[in-house]
Amino acid sequence: MIVVTPRKLTRAQRQLVELAAAGYRQEEIAARLNIRRNAVESSFSRMRARLDARSTLHVVAIALTHGLIDQKEVARLPLPPSRQPKGGRRKK
Repeated sequence: MIVVTPRKLTRAQRQLVELAAAGYRQEEIAARLNIRRNAVESSFSRMRARLDARSTLHVVAIALTHGLIDQKEVARLPLPPSRQPKGGRRKK
């Protein structure tokens, strides 16, 4: 079995993958970085091809496994808007 270590990611690609690893959706990544969603989608498409990944989740898994992104950096990121607790009190 041949093990191939993926090539390094650019700083911008690392930033996208770190946000995805933290649970951000593509539209949330685009809003946070103030870029178009198309740019996020095409970047992930290129990364999937570069890393021979089947999905964005697979890109994240490969990046974490091979040390292409920093897990500590991912842990420091705030929760994405879609995972923020809803306001208000719960009824009993």
